[in-house]
Amino acid sequence: MVYNITDFISNHPGGSEKIIQAAGGPVEPWWNLYRQHFSTDLPMVLMDKMVIGKLAESDQASVDEYMERVLEEDPYAMEPDRDDGLRVHSETPMNAESPYERMLDSYLTPNEVSSFSC
Repeated sequence: MVYNITDFISNHPGGSEKIIQAAGGPVEPWWNLYRQHFSTDLPMVLMDKMVIGKLAESDQASVDEYMERVLEEDPYAMEPDRDDGLRVHSETPMNAESPYERMLDSYLTPNEVSSFSC
């Protein structure tokens, strides 16, 4: 599908600079990177209202071929090990928080509870 996102750009939860990266091209590679779009149907519900056209079959075939190449490489393959105590909300991209109980010990997040283990 082809979308007109002009009125949505300033409301994008990830910031206007992120959604602009996909302007003029397929959104699929970006959604492969920012996978939180798959955790709910809200993105598709919002996008359904922005449809202004449909790609020609040859253009869709090009996007599908491109995505096959993109999916061969995992953008998160080199992620560092994380502390087992983190409360993980999303593995890819990593979205986690320090456990509440450990934050009460200090105003500073202890190194061992940081976003990755050294």
